[in-house]
Amino acid sequence: MQKYKIFPTDYNVHEQTFLNKHYRISFSSIVKVNLSYARSVHRNAKNHTRYLVKYVKTMKTVLGFQVFRAIFAASYGQVMETKERIIRKASELFYQYGIRSVSMDELASSLNISKRTIYETFKDKEEILLSVISAMKAQRKADFESLVSDASNVIEVFIAIIEIHQTVPACCDRFYDEIHRYYPRVSRFIHDLNKENNRKLRSFLKNGIKQGYVRDDLNVKVAAFLVEESTFTYAFANQRKRPKFSYHELFYTMMINFLRGISTTKGIEIIDDYLAKKRNKTNK
Repeated sequence: MQKYKIFPTDYNVHEQTFLNKHYRISFSSIVKVNLSYARSVHRNAKNHTRYLVKYVKTMKTVLGFQVFRAIFAASYGQVMETKERIIRKASELFYQYGIRSVSMDELASSLNISKRTIYETFKDKEEILLSVISAMKAQRKADFESLVSDASNVIEVFIAIIEIHQTVPACCDRFYDEIHRYYPRVSRFIHDLNKENNRKLRSFLKNGIKQGYVRDDLNVKVAAFLVEESTFTYAFANQRKRPKFSYHELFYTMMINFLRGISTTKGIEIIDDYLAKKRNKTNK
C-alpha cells in the first residue's frame, strides 16, 4: 500500500473544509483500513464529524483516503439533505406563524424527525433563522440574475419582479418585527443585506437611465430607498391597524405607480402595454 505524506490534491471543497478543520495528525505508520468501522460510520452518518475525525486518524494509505471519500460523500449528502429539509420547513412555518410561535418540538414533529437531530444540525433557532434568510438571499439573487439575462431593459425586469411578488406567499406580520426584537445576529445580517441590495439597485437604476427607460433627473439614492422600504410597508401598517387589502395588492399598486413615476416616455409605453394586457386577461 502506498503511504501518504500529505493528502492528495483532488479532493473537493467540502472534503477540503473538513480536512483543514480536523486534520491535525502525523502519518508515521501504516494502519490497516478497518472496513467494518467504515460501515459503522455510514450507519451513523448524522454524527459524521465525530466518526470521521476518528477515522481520518487511521487513514495512512491510498485505500484509506478512498474509503474516507466514500464515507464522507454518503454522510455529507445525508446531513445536507436533512439540513435543507429543516431550512425549507422552518421557512414555511416562520413565514406563516412567526418565529417565536414555532417551537423546536413543532418543527421536529412537522419533519418527522427528533429534536435531537435538529440540534445536531443547528446550534439554536437563530442559526436556523439565519440559514433561512441566507437561502432566501441566494434564491432572490439567482432569480434576479435570471431576469436580467432574459429581459431587454430594466422596465421589463421590474415588471417581472412585480409578477413574481403576486405569487409569493406574504410573510406573517410579526416575522420581521420578531427578528429585530429577539434575533440580533439575523437583524445585523438583514441590515447588511439591505445595504448590499441598495447598492445593486442604485446601479440597476443608473443602468436604466443609460438605456433611456428611466428619467435622468431621478434621485437614484431616494428611489432605491423607496423600493427597499416597500417590502416592509405592509408589515409596519399591520402592526398599527390591519389594512383592508392584501400585501400583494399593496405591493402591486405601489410598484406600478413608482415605476411609471421614474420612467421616461419609452418606459411608460412598456408599462401601459403590460397593464393593457393584464386588463384584457382579467376581462376574459
